[in-house]
Amino acid sequence: MTRYRTVGITACIALVLGLSACSDTAPVSRRDIAVTHNDADVAFLQQMIPHHAQAIGMSDLLVTKSDAAPQVAAQAVSISSRQASEIEMMRGWLALWGVGPAAAQQHHPNQCGMVSSADLTALQNAGDAAANRLYLELMIAHHAGAIKMARTEVDAGHSRYATDFAQGIISSQQREIDVMRSMSTPGIAVDEAAPAC
Repeated sequence: MTRYRTVGITACIALVLGLSACSDTAPVSRRDIAVTHNDADVAFLQQMIPHHAQAIGMSDLLVTKSDAAPQVAAQAVSISSRQASEIEMMRGWLALWGVGPAAAQQHHPNQCGMVSSADLTALQNAGDAAANRLYLELMIAHHAGAIKMARTEVDAGHSRYATDFAQGIISSQQREIDVMRSMSTPGIAVDEAAPAC
């Protein structure tokens, strides 16, 4: 376990240092990454990790449906893969900041688009055709919650790595919302207001 954690931290450092090398800013050290953050950065990552984990679980469940629509299944696979790699990156940052893994596994409140256990059960039990639509409905709301969390981080965070990551979430998940809305006819009705956080 320690070896895998070390590899994850090393990969995180390499990613961050590699990104900085492509920018106009001065190179950063591991110490720079470790100290330039605040409580908002930590809270954002601690909450986003279980948020991502739930999206992965929903996506992995959808692709087990034998009659999942190909375009919906492809979107689910993409979400699962990307968010799994992002979880490893976020865990690496928390480790650099001296935040233990137990803190990162805290339960996320039932808000910010998090799906209830009843909805997860409904998705699991849904027939294949119904599961396509339900997955899209739940994931669109889930993404809207992640975007709201990311906007809070952009406004309140101190780490430029975490705030840049949050800005990336805003862009990428809004694009995915647009794609998922286009997959349903008639269009999926989702409250335009972001879920409460």
